[in-house]
This record gives sequence, structure tokens and C-alpha cells, in this order.
Amino acid sequence: AFMKVRLDYARLTQQLNGYSARSRNLVPFLRASGNYLVGQTQERIQRGVSPDGAPFKPLKPLTIQRKKERGFILLPLQEQGLMFSGINARIIPGGVAVGSDREYAVLHQFGSKEGVGGCQRVLSLGSARADREEIEGLLQDWLDGA
Repeated sequence: AFMKVRLDYARLTQQLNGYSARSRNLVPFLRASGNYLVGQTQERIQRGVSPDGAPFKPLKPLTIQRKKERGFILLPLQEQGLMFSGINARIIPGGVAVGSDREYAVLHQFGSKEGVGGCQRVLSLGSARADREEIEGLLQDWLDGA
């Protein structure tokens, strides 16, 4: 027994040609992915969780006191909102980089030794599995011309 299958080569060829044309300029897809990751990073900072969903360590009592005295935001990674608002995406060769333009952001991301800023590590940059799945969806939409 055999089954006969007929393919619409004209439609497939048109679709493949569209993919090929779009793949020559990845900037729109990379920009959309970067914007998505910036938004996700900012949302996680507001919720006080790392990319894997783990909560940030609570602020130390001395930090809370200092923030209150200065009228700063009483949440980890936030004082005046400068680092938060400085989170951005840049298109780089082969992808997109998401980070903060504030010099002290690296101290928060990786921590520091006491006496060198005294920051504990608060992982805010990174992507969760859901982020990767969303970016795959963005890629598919972009390839489909949506």
C-alpha cells in the first residue's frame, strides 16, 4: 500500500525565500528580543527576584536605615531608580547584550569584597526558561513576517 502526497512547492519556495530575505537583516528581531529582556529584567527587579525566581536577599538593617534617611526606595537594587532606568539592550555581533550603563551595576551583579563597595551579589541579569521560550516565539513570528 502506498500513500500519495502532493506538495505545494510554489508556496514552500515563497516561504523559504521570505526566510532567506529576512535572515539578511536580524536587527528587527534582535531589537525586539533586547526590548523584551530589558522589560523582563526591570519587572524582576521590581518584584525582587532573580532570573530563576529566587527572591533577593533582604536588605540589611543598616542599609534600610541609610535608605530611609536619604529618602531612597527601600528595595534591593533600587535607591533613586538610576540603575533600573539605565538597563538597556545593545545589538552586538552575533546577538544582543542586556545590561546597565551604571558603573556600579557590576558590583551588584557579581558582588564585591567588604571594603570594595561592600555589595552582596544580587543576580538581576540573565534569562529564565520562559524568556528563552518567548524569544523563540519572537523569532518564529519574525521569520513568519508577523
